[in-house]
Parts: sequence; structure tokens; C-alpha cells
Amino acid sequence: MSTHNTSDWESATDTDSYEDEPNNMFSAPSATSDVILLVEDKPIHVNKAILSLASPVFAAMFELNFKEKHAEKIPLPGKKYEDFIEFLLCLYPNTVKDVDRENIDIVLPLADEYQVENIKRRSEAMILLLLQIKYESLFAKDVVHFLFLSDKYSFKQALVEATNIATSHCCTDLFEIKEFNSVSSAVKIDITTTGKFKKPSEVCII
Repeated sequence: MSTHNTSDWESATDTDSYEDEPNNMFSAPSATSDVILLVEDKPIHVNKAILSLASPVFAAMFELNFKEKHAEKIPLPGKKYEDFIEFLLCLYPNTVKDVDRENIDIVLPLADEYQVENIKRRSEAMILLLLQIKYESLFAKDVVHFLFLSDKYSFKQALVEATNIATSHCCTDLFEIKEFNSVSSAVKIDITTTGKFKKPSEVCII
């Protein structure tokens, strides 16, 4: 015979529910929050002025005659909650979380969508740092990924650096890396027409 009663089950259920609740600086109202963003039906409590200063897209949303101007809750469909929190942690002045290899693919697309130039500049700086300081330890797929990002987001300095590494290092056949197909034709031509580029038969595999 079971010794568990209804109150025990409800207590366990309440605990599980509590543990599933988001717990971050945006999960509850603060002294400065004045609007709620809804992402995956979860509330994100933010400050309009902070978002508007960082993003002209948010500024237009809050200040022009968009329907969101007077809304207390603004749904953002198509976004992932955890990704948006990471984006805000990189954006908010009291956190300014670093853009790094772990989160760049999360925050950079959002920074581009919301035109947050500060995060985009920091993203390029991170790519440049890795390409200049740690290029010898980067796998070919990493170089191609940074090449793709630099090309896609018009990071001119990083693109030059990534192109130079791609053309001068004997790593692996770039064309065998799927993401290389997404690099623009102009960049591919720049890489493949240089004398230092290794043709498939000459490539060193590491």
C-alpha cells in the first residue's frame, strides 16, 4: 500500500513546476522594467529606453505609431526564449556579457535583425582576435565559419583576415566543408584565384 498522499504529490508537482520557471534578471519585474516581451509565451521584463538606445528597431517600435507603442505586452513570434535572454545579456549595460565562440551564432543574428551595432562590432572584434591570435589552433571548419559570418554580416576587417588564412593555410579542402557553399561567389573567387590556395589534390588533411 502506498504511503504517499495527495499533499505529497501536489508538493512534488509544485516543486517541479517551480524549477521549470525561468530564473534570470528578466524573468520578473524590476524597478526599471516598463514593458514585457513575450517569447515562447514566457515574459521578459525589459526597459524601453535601454532597448531604444541600443536598437533603432526597438526605438521605432516604442516611439513611432506602431501598435506596440502603448502595449504592455509585446509578443515576439519565431524567437527562442533562451536565445533572446542571451542577446539581452550582451546588450544590457549592467551586464554587457562578452560575445564569444559559444554564443556568437545566437546573438549575432538577433543583433543584425534589431540593428544593434555595438554587438555587431564586438562580434567582429571577437572573430578578429581568434583569427589573429589563435589561428594556428583553429580547425578548417572554424575558419570557414568565421569566413561565412564575416561575409554575411559585412565584417570587412575580419573578412580580409579570414580570407588570408583560408588562402595561406594547408588545412583541408574548403569545398568539402558544407558551409563554404554559403560563402558569396566573390569571396570564393578571391580565395581560389590566389596562388597560395591549395587545390583539392594538394590539400593537407589534419
